[in-house]
Amino acid sequence: MFIRAVEHKDNKNRRKYRTYKLVDSVRTERGPRQTTVLNLGADFKLPKEHWKELANCIEEIVTEQQTIFEYPKKIRVLAEQYARRIIRKQASVIDSEKPNPPDYARVDLNSINNEFPRTAGAEHVVYETIKLLEIDKKLGESLV
Repeated sequence: MFIRAVEHKDNKNRRKYRTYKLVDSVRTERGPRQTTVLNLGADFKLPKEHWKELANCIEEIVTEQQTIFEYPKKIRVLAEQYARRIIRKQASVIDSEKPNPPDYARVDLNSINNEFPRTAGAEHVVYETIKLLEIDKKLGESLV
């Protein structure tokens, strides 16, 4: 996500003004496209050098990521406000969609063939147990 300044012209008095938008890049079949996630308005006063920090912080909140970097309090407060607006907007879009009926299919279990069965679960459990009990360290000590 990033923030973009967009120039507009008022038709009545021919004055130019700017609005600010939070934009996200999306991959489509026709290539990458940019979509407006949220209109931040014309009264957005954050200095340009903090725009990327704000966009990153908003994205972390909306996607529920753990924060790697600590953001300044001013940016964190703004990001939380904008993230709430985005989440509210996305929730209303999901609510308006009609739920799809379940799509069931029958499968004959006796006709399924698996040519290359592989397991990873048992090996992973044993490996984690070895690490937990520190068996690898004990074996290393006995060799020395």
